[in-house]
Amino acid sequence: MRTSRHTTSGGKAKSPGRLVVHRRGTVTIWGLLSIGMLLTLAALIVDGATLYGSQADLQAAADSAALAGASALVISPDEARARAIEYASKNFAHGESVQVLPEDIVLGDWDSETKTFTPLSAGDETYADAVRVTASLAEDHGNPVTMAFAQVFGTSQADVRASATAIYRPRDIVLVIDLSGSMSFDSQIRSVPTFGREYIENNLHQIWTQLGAHTYGNMGFEPVYISSNSRQSVLHQLGLDNVPYPYPSGSWDNYIHYVQTSGVLYRQGYHKKYGGLTFVNYILSIRKRATQTPDLWMTSEYPLQAVKDSVDIFLDFLRDVATEDRVGLSVYTSTDGGALLESGLTDDLELIRSLTHHRQAGHYQAMTNIGAGLEVGRAELDAHGRDGTLKTMILLTDGRANRPYNTSYARQYVIDEAYAAADAGYPIAAISLGAGADVNLMQQVADISGGVSFHVPGGQSVEQYEAELRHVFETIAARRPLRLVH
Repeated sequence: MRTSRHTTSGGKAKSPGRLVVHRRGTVTIWGLLSIGMLLTLAALIVDGATLYGSQADLQAAADSAALAGASALVISPDEARARAIEYASKNFAHGESVQVLPEDIVLGDWDSETKTFTPLSAGDETYADAVRVTASLAEDHGNPVTMAFAQVFGTSQADVRASATAIYRPRDIVLVIDLSGSMSFDSQIRSVPTFGREYIENNLHQIWTQLGAHTYGNMGFEPVYISSNSRQSVLHQLGLDNVPYPYPSGSWDNYIHYVQTSGVLYRQGYHKKYGGLTFVNYILSIRKRATQTPDLWMTSEYPLQAVKDSVDIFLDFLRDVATEDRVGLSVYTSTDGGALLESGLTDDLELIRSLTHHRQAGHYQAMTNIGAGLEVGRAELDAHGRDGTLKTMILLTDGRANRPYNTSYARQYVIDEAYAAADAGYPIAAISLGAGADVNLMQQVADISGGVSFHVPGGQSVEQYEAELRHVFETIAARRPLRLVH
């Protein structure tokens, strides 16, 4: 049997044993390299997946925390932080609840044009419109992510962070305000049975003082009974013979006739009683328009004064949260019997405040066309509301609709407009004020449009209802859409 033998080029035999040893060495080296590559690949795959999953979980936690914090900015910076911490903890990352620290939450201002976030100092945080939250699994938080395979290469843990910034989306809001004659009813003698004589007389005295507390002839505020039916005799006894009537419309003769013939004054015990008390009641009930008695806007006519106080509270609220809201003003009833857009949507809140304060009950005319006020407000939102904003109306009224025709038609007009607002996606906050308010109608408006309703009873000062009214505005403000911007 022939034996095969390997030879080198020089003819010498090559040992088979030597060849086997060389091959084993090669396999060992390649094995070691393969193990290293496998460990590296495992580190990339397993630890990478761990890091990726932790990052995704932290991002979800940061997103929800930022949105929750932004929803509470209208309440207080402390509440914004508390909500952010609470909602972050509802999320889990790397097997544990996400714990966000107070210092991980920054309140600031978001510039929508430059897409930049500017942190605010502690003293200015009340005006923040954005919340930035950073969620971490990191060494400085005591919870870094532990590596399974990367430890082989000297890396036993890693820091993972995620941040999110949430803001309020701005709103376009139209205030729809009742300027009808009934918005001074709670200040008139007709309301003595409701509020009592002392309350009404004190309010009329306040209005008299706000008008300058003038003594005309011999006539001061306290009413004096004069039995004579002769207007000339009464005029003389009051010392008004040569005293000019102080306002553009009306006369002393008309005032005397009113005191002698008013059924309201007769029933409440003021028949033939002359003085500032009945004179103020005369101009409130008979000469209420701005063209007739222009100074009435300066006085505390109720429930219109409650409307003005409510608008002040609301505008202060918007100013404090500073979130790029715009406000318009629709008033009714206008001279032509409809409604008037006193101001289109604007960020000039002081303009809206000034316009509201410079209006009086029956400013243009006495009747109440609530439907027209809502229609004008809706048209402004349709025409000039910004894309992506929450569009809404706030209706402030005593709710006594009686125009454009009769009460039945007027109420239906209001309901129809509530449905139109609902179709357009404009919720209505219906705030009724005064003793005779149609609360049921206002509740219907809110229910139909998806808004809220609230009633301010008559005979109360702003201090008595301010806390409840602020709660209503907080409810409205809390409905603001939120948006993640980073």
